[in-house]
Amino acid sequence: MKLIIFLAALAVLNARETQGNAQRYCGVLLDQALTVICQNGFNKKIEKKSVNADGFLPGDALLPYPYGLRILANELMDDRAAILTQTRRRRYGIYDECCRLKGCTFQELDSYCKKD
Repeated sequence: MKLIIFLAALAVLNARETQGNAQRYCGVLLDQALTVICQNGFNKKIEKKSVNADGFLPGDALLPYPYGLRILANELMDDRAAILTQTRRRRYGIYDECCRLKGCTFQELDSYCKKD
């Protein structure tokens, strides 16, 4: 375990010296690199909103006009309106940026650190 942390620290220091070169960090190595770089910790995964089986968000019935109309639209449109209201743009996170799509530089890894 100490060897892995040491190797991660070396990789981070190497990335710090050659800041223009992006390196891929995946899985445990990504976690260890963030642990070494981020003195105050790093931002965790954001929890998703829970959606009931019927497609309504909790508290929808309590929403004021015009937001509560989504429930009526869902009933009238056979849930076709619900599909549009629940479609969200894919957000890319650190895994996509530093592992799946490309590598990360030290500055990019540092941008995921918690700021004071």
